[in-house]
Amino acid sequence: MKEKQFFLPDLSRVKAGKELLTSFDIDKIDTVTLLFQSGYLTIKDVQTRGTFVSYILGFPNLEVSAAFTTSLLSLFTETFRCNDIQSDLCFSLEEGDIEQFKSTIHTLFAAIPYLRATILLAMKGFMPA
Repeated sequence: MKEKQFFLPDLSRVKAGKELLTSFDIDKIDTVTLLFQSGYLTIKDVQTRGTFVSYILGFPNLEVSAAFTTSLLSLFTETFRCNDIQSDLCFSLEEGDIEQFKSTIHTLFAAIPYLRATILLAMKGFMPA
């Protein structure tokens, strides 16, 4: 996902064609195909227009969405901090505490090791590699 610079919020409602879902070339596999075939995404709706069929994909349930989010968060922070960061984000949003939310986001970004952050920024084109 890092290499392909996939936009994560799209995962809640991804539109895909049949060719994307039936691809098996492991060397050229699309991120959506991989997530669908591994069970992280499921078909939520089917849209047809004439002979054209597209599938709307999303997380099958809240537990899968949360597990996926946790695994992504652990890529960017130390494992023992994931639960603290997640709970702080949830509580601050539930309580409407914007200052706590901003502070937690700052903590999240501060927890990304410098080397990893440098690589991510270079991948996004913000600095020379």
